[in-house]
Amino acid sequence: MKKIVVFSIILMFFGQIYANEALQDSIKIANKAYKEKKYDAAIKTYNSILKLGYISPELHYNLANAYYKSDKIALSILNYEKALKLQPSFDDARYNLEMANKLIIDKIDIVPAFFLRAWANAFVGIFHFDVWGYLSLIWFALAFVLAGIYFFVKNINLRKTAFYLGFIFLFFSLIAFLSARKQFQLQVKIKYAIIYETTVTVKSSPSENGTNIFPLHEGTKVQMLENVGEWTQIKIADGKQGWLKKEEILEI
Repeated sequence: MKKIVVFSIILMFFGQIYANEALQDSIKIANKAYKEKKYDAAIKTYNSILKLGYISPELHYNLANAYYKSDKIALSILNYEKALKLQPSFDDARYNLEMANKLIIDKIDIVPAFFLRAWANAFVGIFHFDVWGYLSLIWFALAFVLAGIYFFVKNINLRKTAFYLGFIFLFFSLIAFLSARKQFQLQVKIKYAIIYETTVTVKSSPSENGTNIFPLHEGTKVQMLENVGEWTQIKIADGKQGWLKKEEILEI
């Protein structure tokens, strides 16, 4: 029985190595196709990698660049957004997203956020919520160690230092925890999508018989509010709301 278990572990180990090598080879093939301006081939390979379950901000960024070069602006914006969702500090993706957004038809005036909220959102966007979570745990652990020093060490100066540093790390831990929570809400709970069709008409209700409110065009980003059957209620940056068919948008 032990031999079977060991043999299975060895097979899994070498299988993982082979899978990683195959994955890296596929990425190299896609990157090579992109450099040779064979954008359709690059797109096909990048998407095949995604279908295998491998996800990374760099992969979505490269795929977005290939779509951009192929004049598929909506799909390029979608993948730049996905790269930034995985890594909010991805400056190259943010810059290219701004360039792609200049090519879309809809120019929507964004409702300005209260400056403190805007500052807070920018701050929590420095890291992914996973990173904030790890930082919170690390700083809490340091605060816990310093608390132990304060309670069990007799040296007065060392106890004072541990006391103040412990409060500082506890404060940092709380800030990181709140940042992780906020970033999780922004990235996971609040959902966004990109208009995929060339032109769509936003309805006043989730029905073909609903009143036409306003048109939107390919590449525009919308917030998803709720789903009713084949319809999704959306909100655009200026606060206007309405309904679109699910098939007309692609979720980020």
